[in-house]
Amino acid sequence: RLLVFRSFQRKLPLVRPFVSGKFDQKMIDNINKQKFQVIFAGSDSIWKFADDLFLPPIPNIYWLSPDIKAKKISYAASAYQYQEKLLPKYKNKLLNSINDFDLVSVRDSETRNLLKKIGYKKSIYQIPDPAFFYRIKNTGVRDKLIQLGLDTKKPLFALITCYRDNKIKEITNYFKNCNYQVVALSIYNPLADINLGDELNPAEWAEVFKYFEFCLTDRFHGAIFCIKNCTPFVVIETKKGKIEKSKKYQLLADFDLVQECYLNLYDQKQNISFFDKYEKIKNNWHRSIVPKIGKQLKRISEISNDFDDKIIKVADES
Repeated sequence: RLLVFRSFQRKLPLVRPFVSGKFDQKMIDNINKQKFQVIFAGSDSIWKFADDLFLPPIPNIYWLSPDIKAKKISYAASAYQYQEKLLPKYKNKLLNSINDFDLVSVRDSETRNLLKKIGYKKSIYQIPDPAFFYRIKNTGVRDKLIQLGLDTKKPLFALITCYRDNKIKEITNYFKNCNYQVVALSIYNPLADINLGDELNPAEWAEVFKYFEFCLTDRFHGAIFCIKNCTPFVVIETKKGKIEKSKKYQLLADFDLVQECYLNLYDQKQNISFFDKYEKIKNNWHRSIVPKIGKQLKRISEISNDFDDKIIKVADES
């Protein structure tokens, strides 16, 4: 996967200061030499900060410096799962950065609350993950599924989790006993009949959901593409902590689908099982769930168009 990523990265028209390197005055000078009119920060969890070697320290390229002369816009940026204990240490630096942005949009309420917490007073727009705006293409992926050994006479159950414990095994066994083929669409899972995580390119992966009768996912983008393909699904939580801070929970809350499609699978206090959820979804999918999805997708489109107009206005002023 890393080799594929590196190969793809070499094809991108990346400006050298953005690729890597220490964020210092030299990098800022190099950016200013490019004479950018507008610089976007986003999307995804670029604003997250934590005691983590894999995260860049503050300041970094994503919290854009006021010394960078271009117009600055954040697009669906997120600080998802930032470490609260580091806030006193970074608060002034973060506020100094964000106050110099010309337009600020975030992906989730957690990031919106963070910006308010550090003292940001200007408008904050909440924009959905850009994956929602991807136009799913006809890639011929169905023919590829057949070539890879899928039986088109059997219904397909999508599995998007690396978990393989007894709870997941119970679920996959149920669908196998119902004559489903269990197909893993992410990291290899031995409970699946066939694993396609490394077989599909991104465009094929985005389209393939429409061929599944049902999907179990613990991945954020798995839920998004179930929604976009109108594929019945359950999102499971596999981590401990406040579920209200989970980006999967927030996503389903935006669609008013928490009661129907969200399950904290490992919560001992929960009195509803996956199979209860599955039956309710199966019985209510077209009657009540699909209309909710359609309503929110329309709202997302309107929000996006409105924010695009604001972006154009800022760009015209540069």
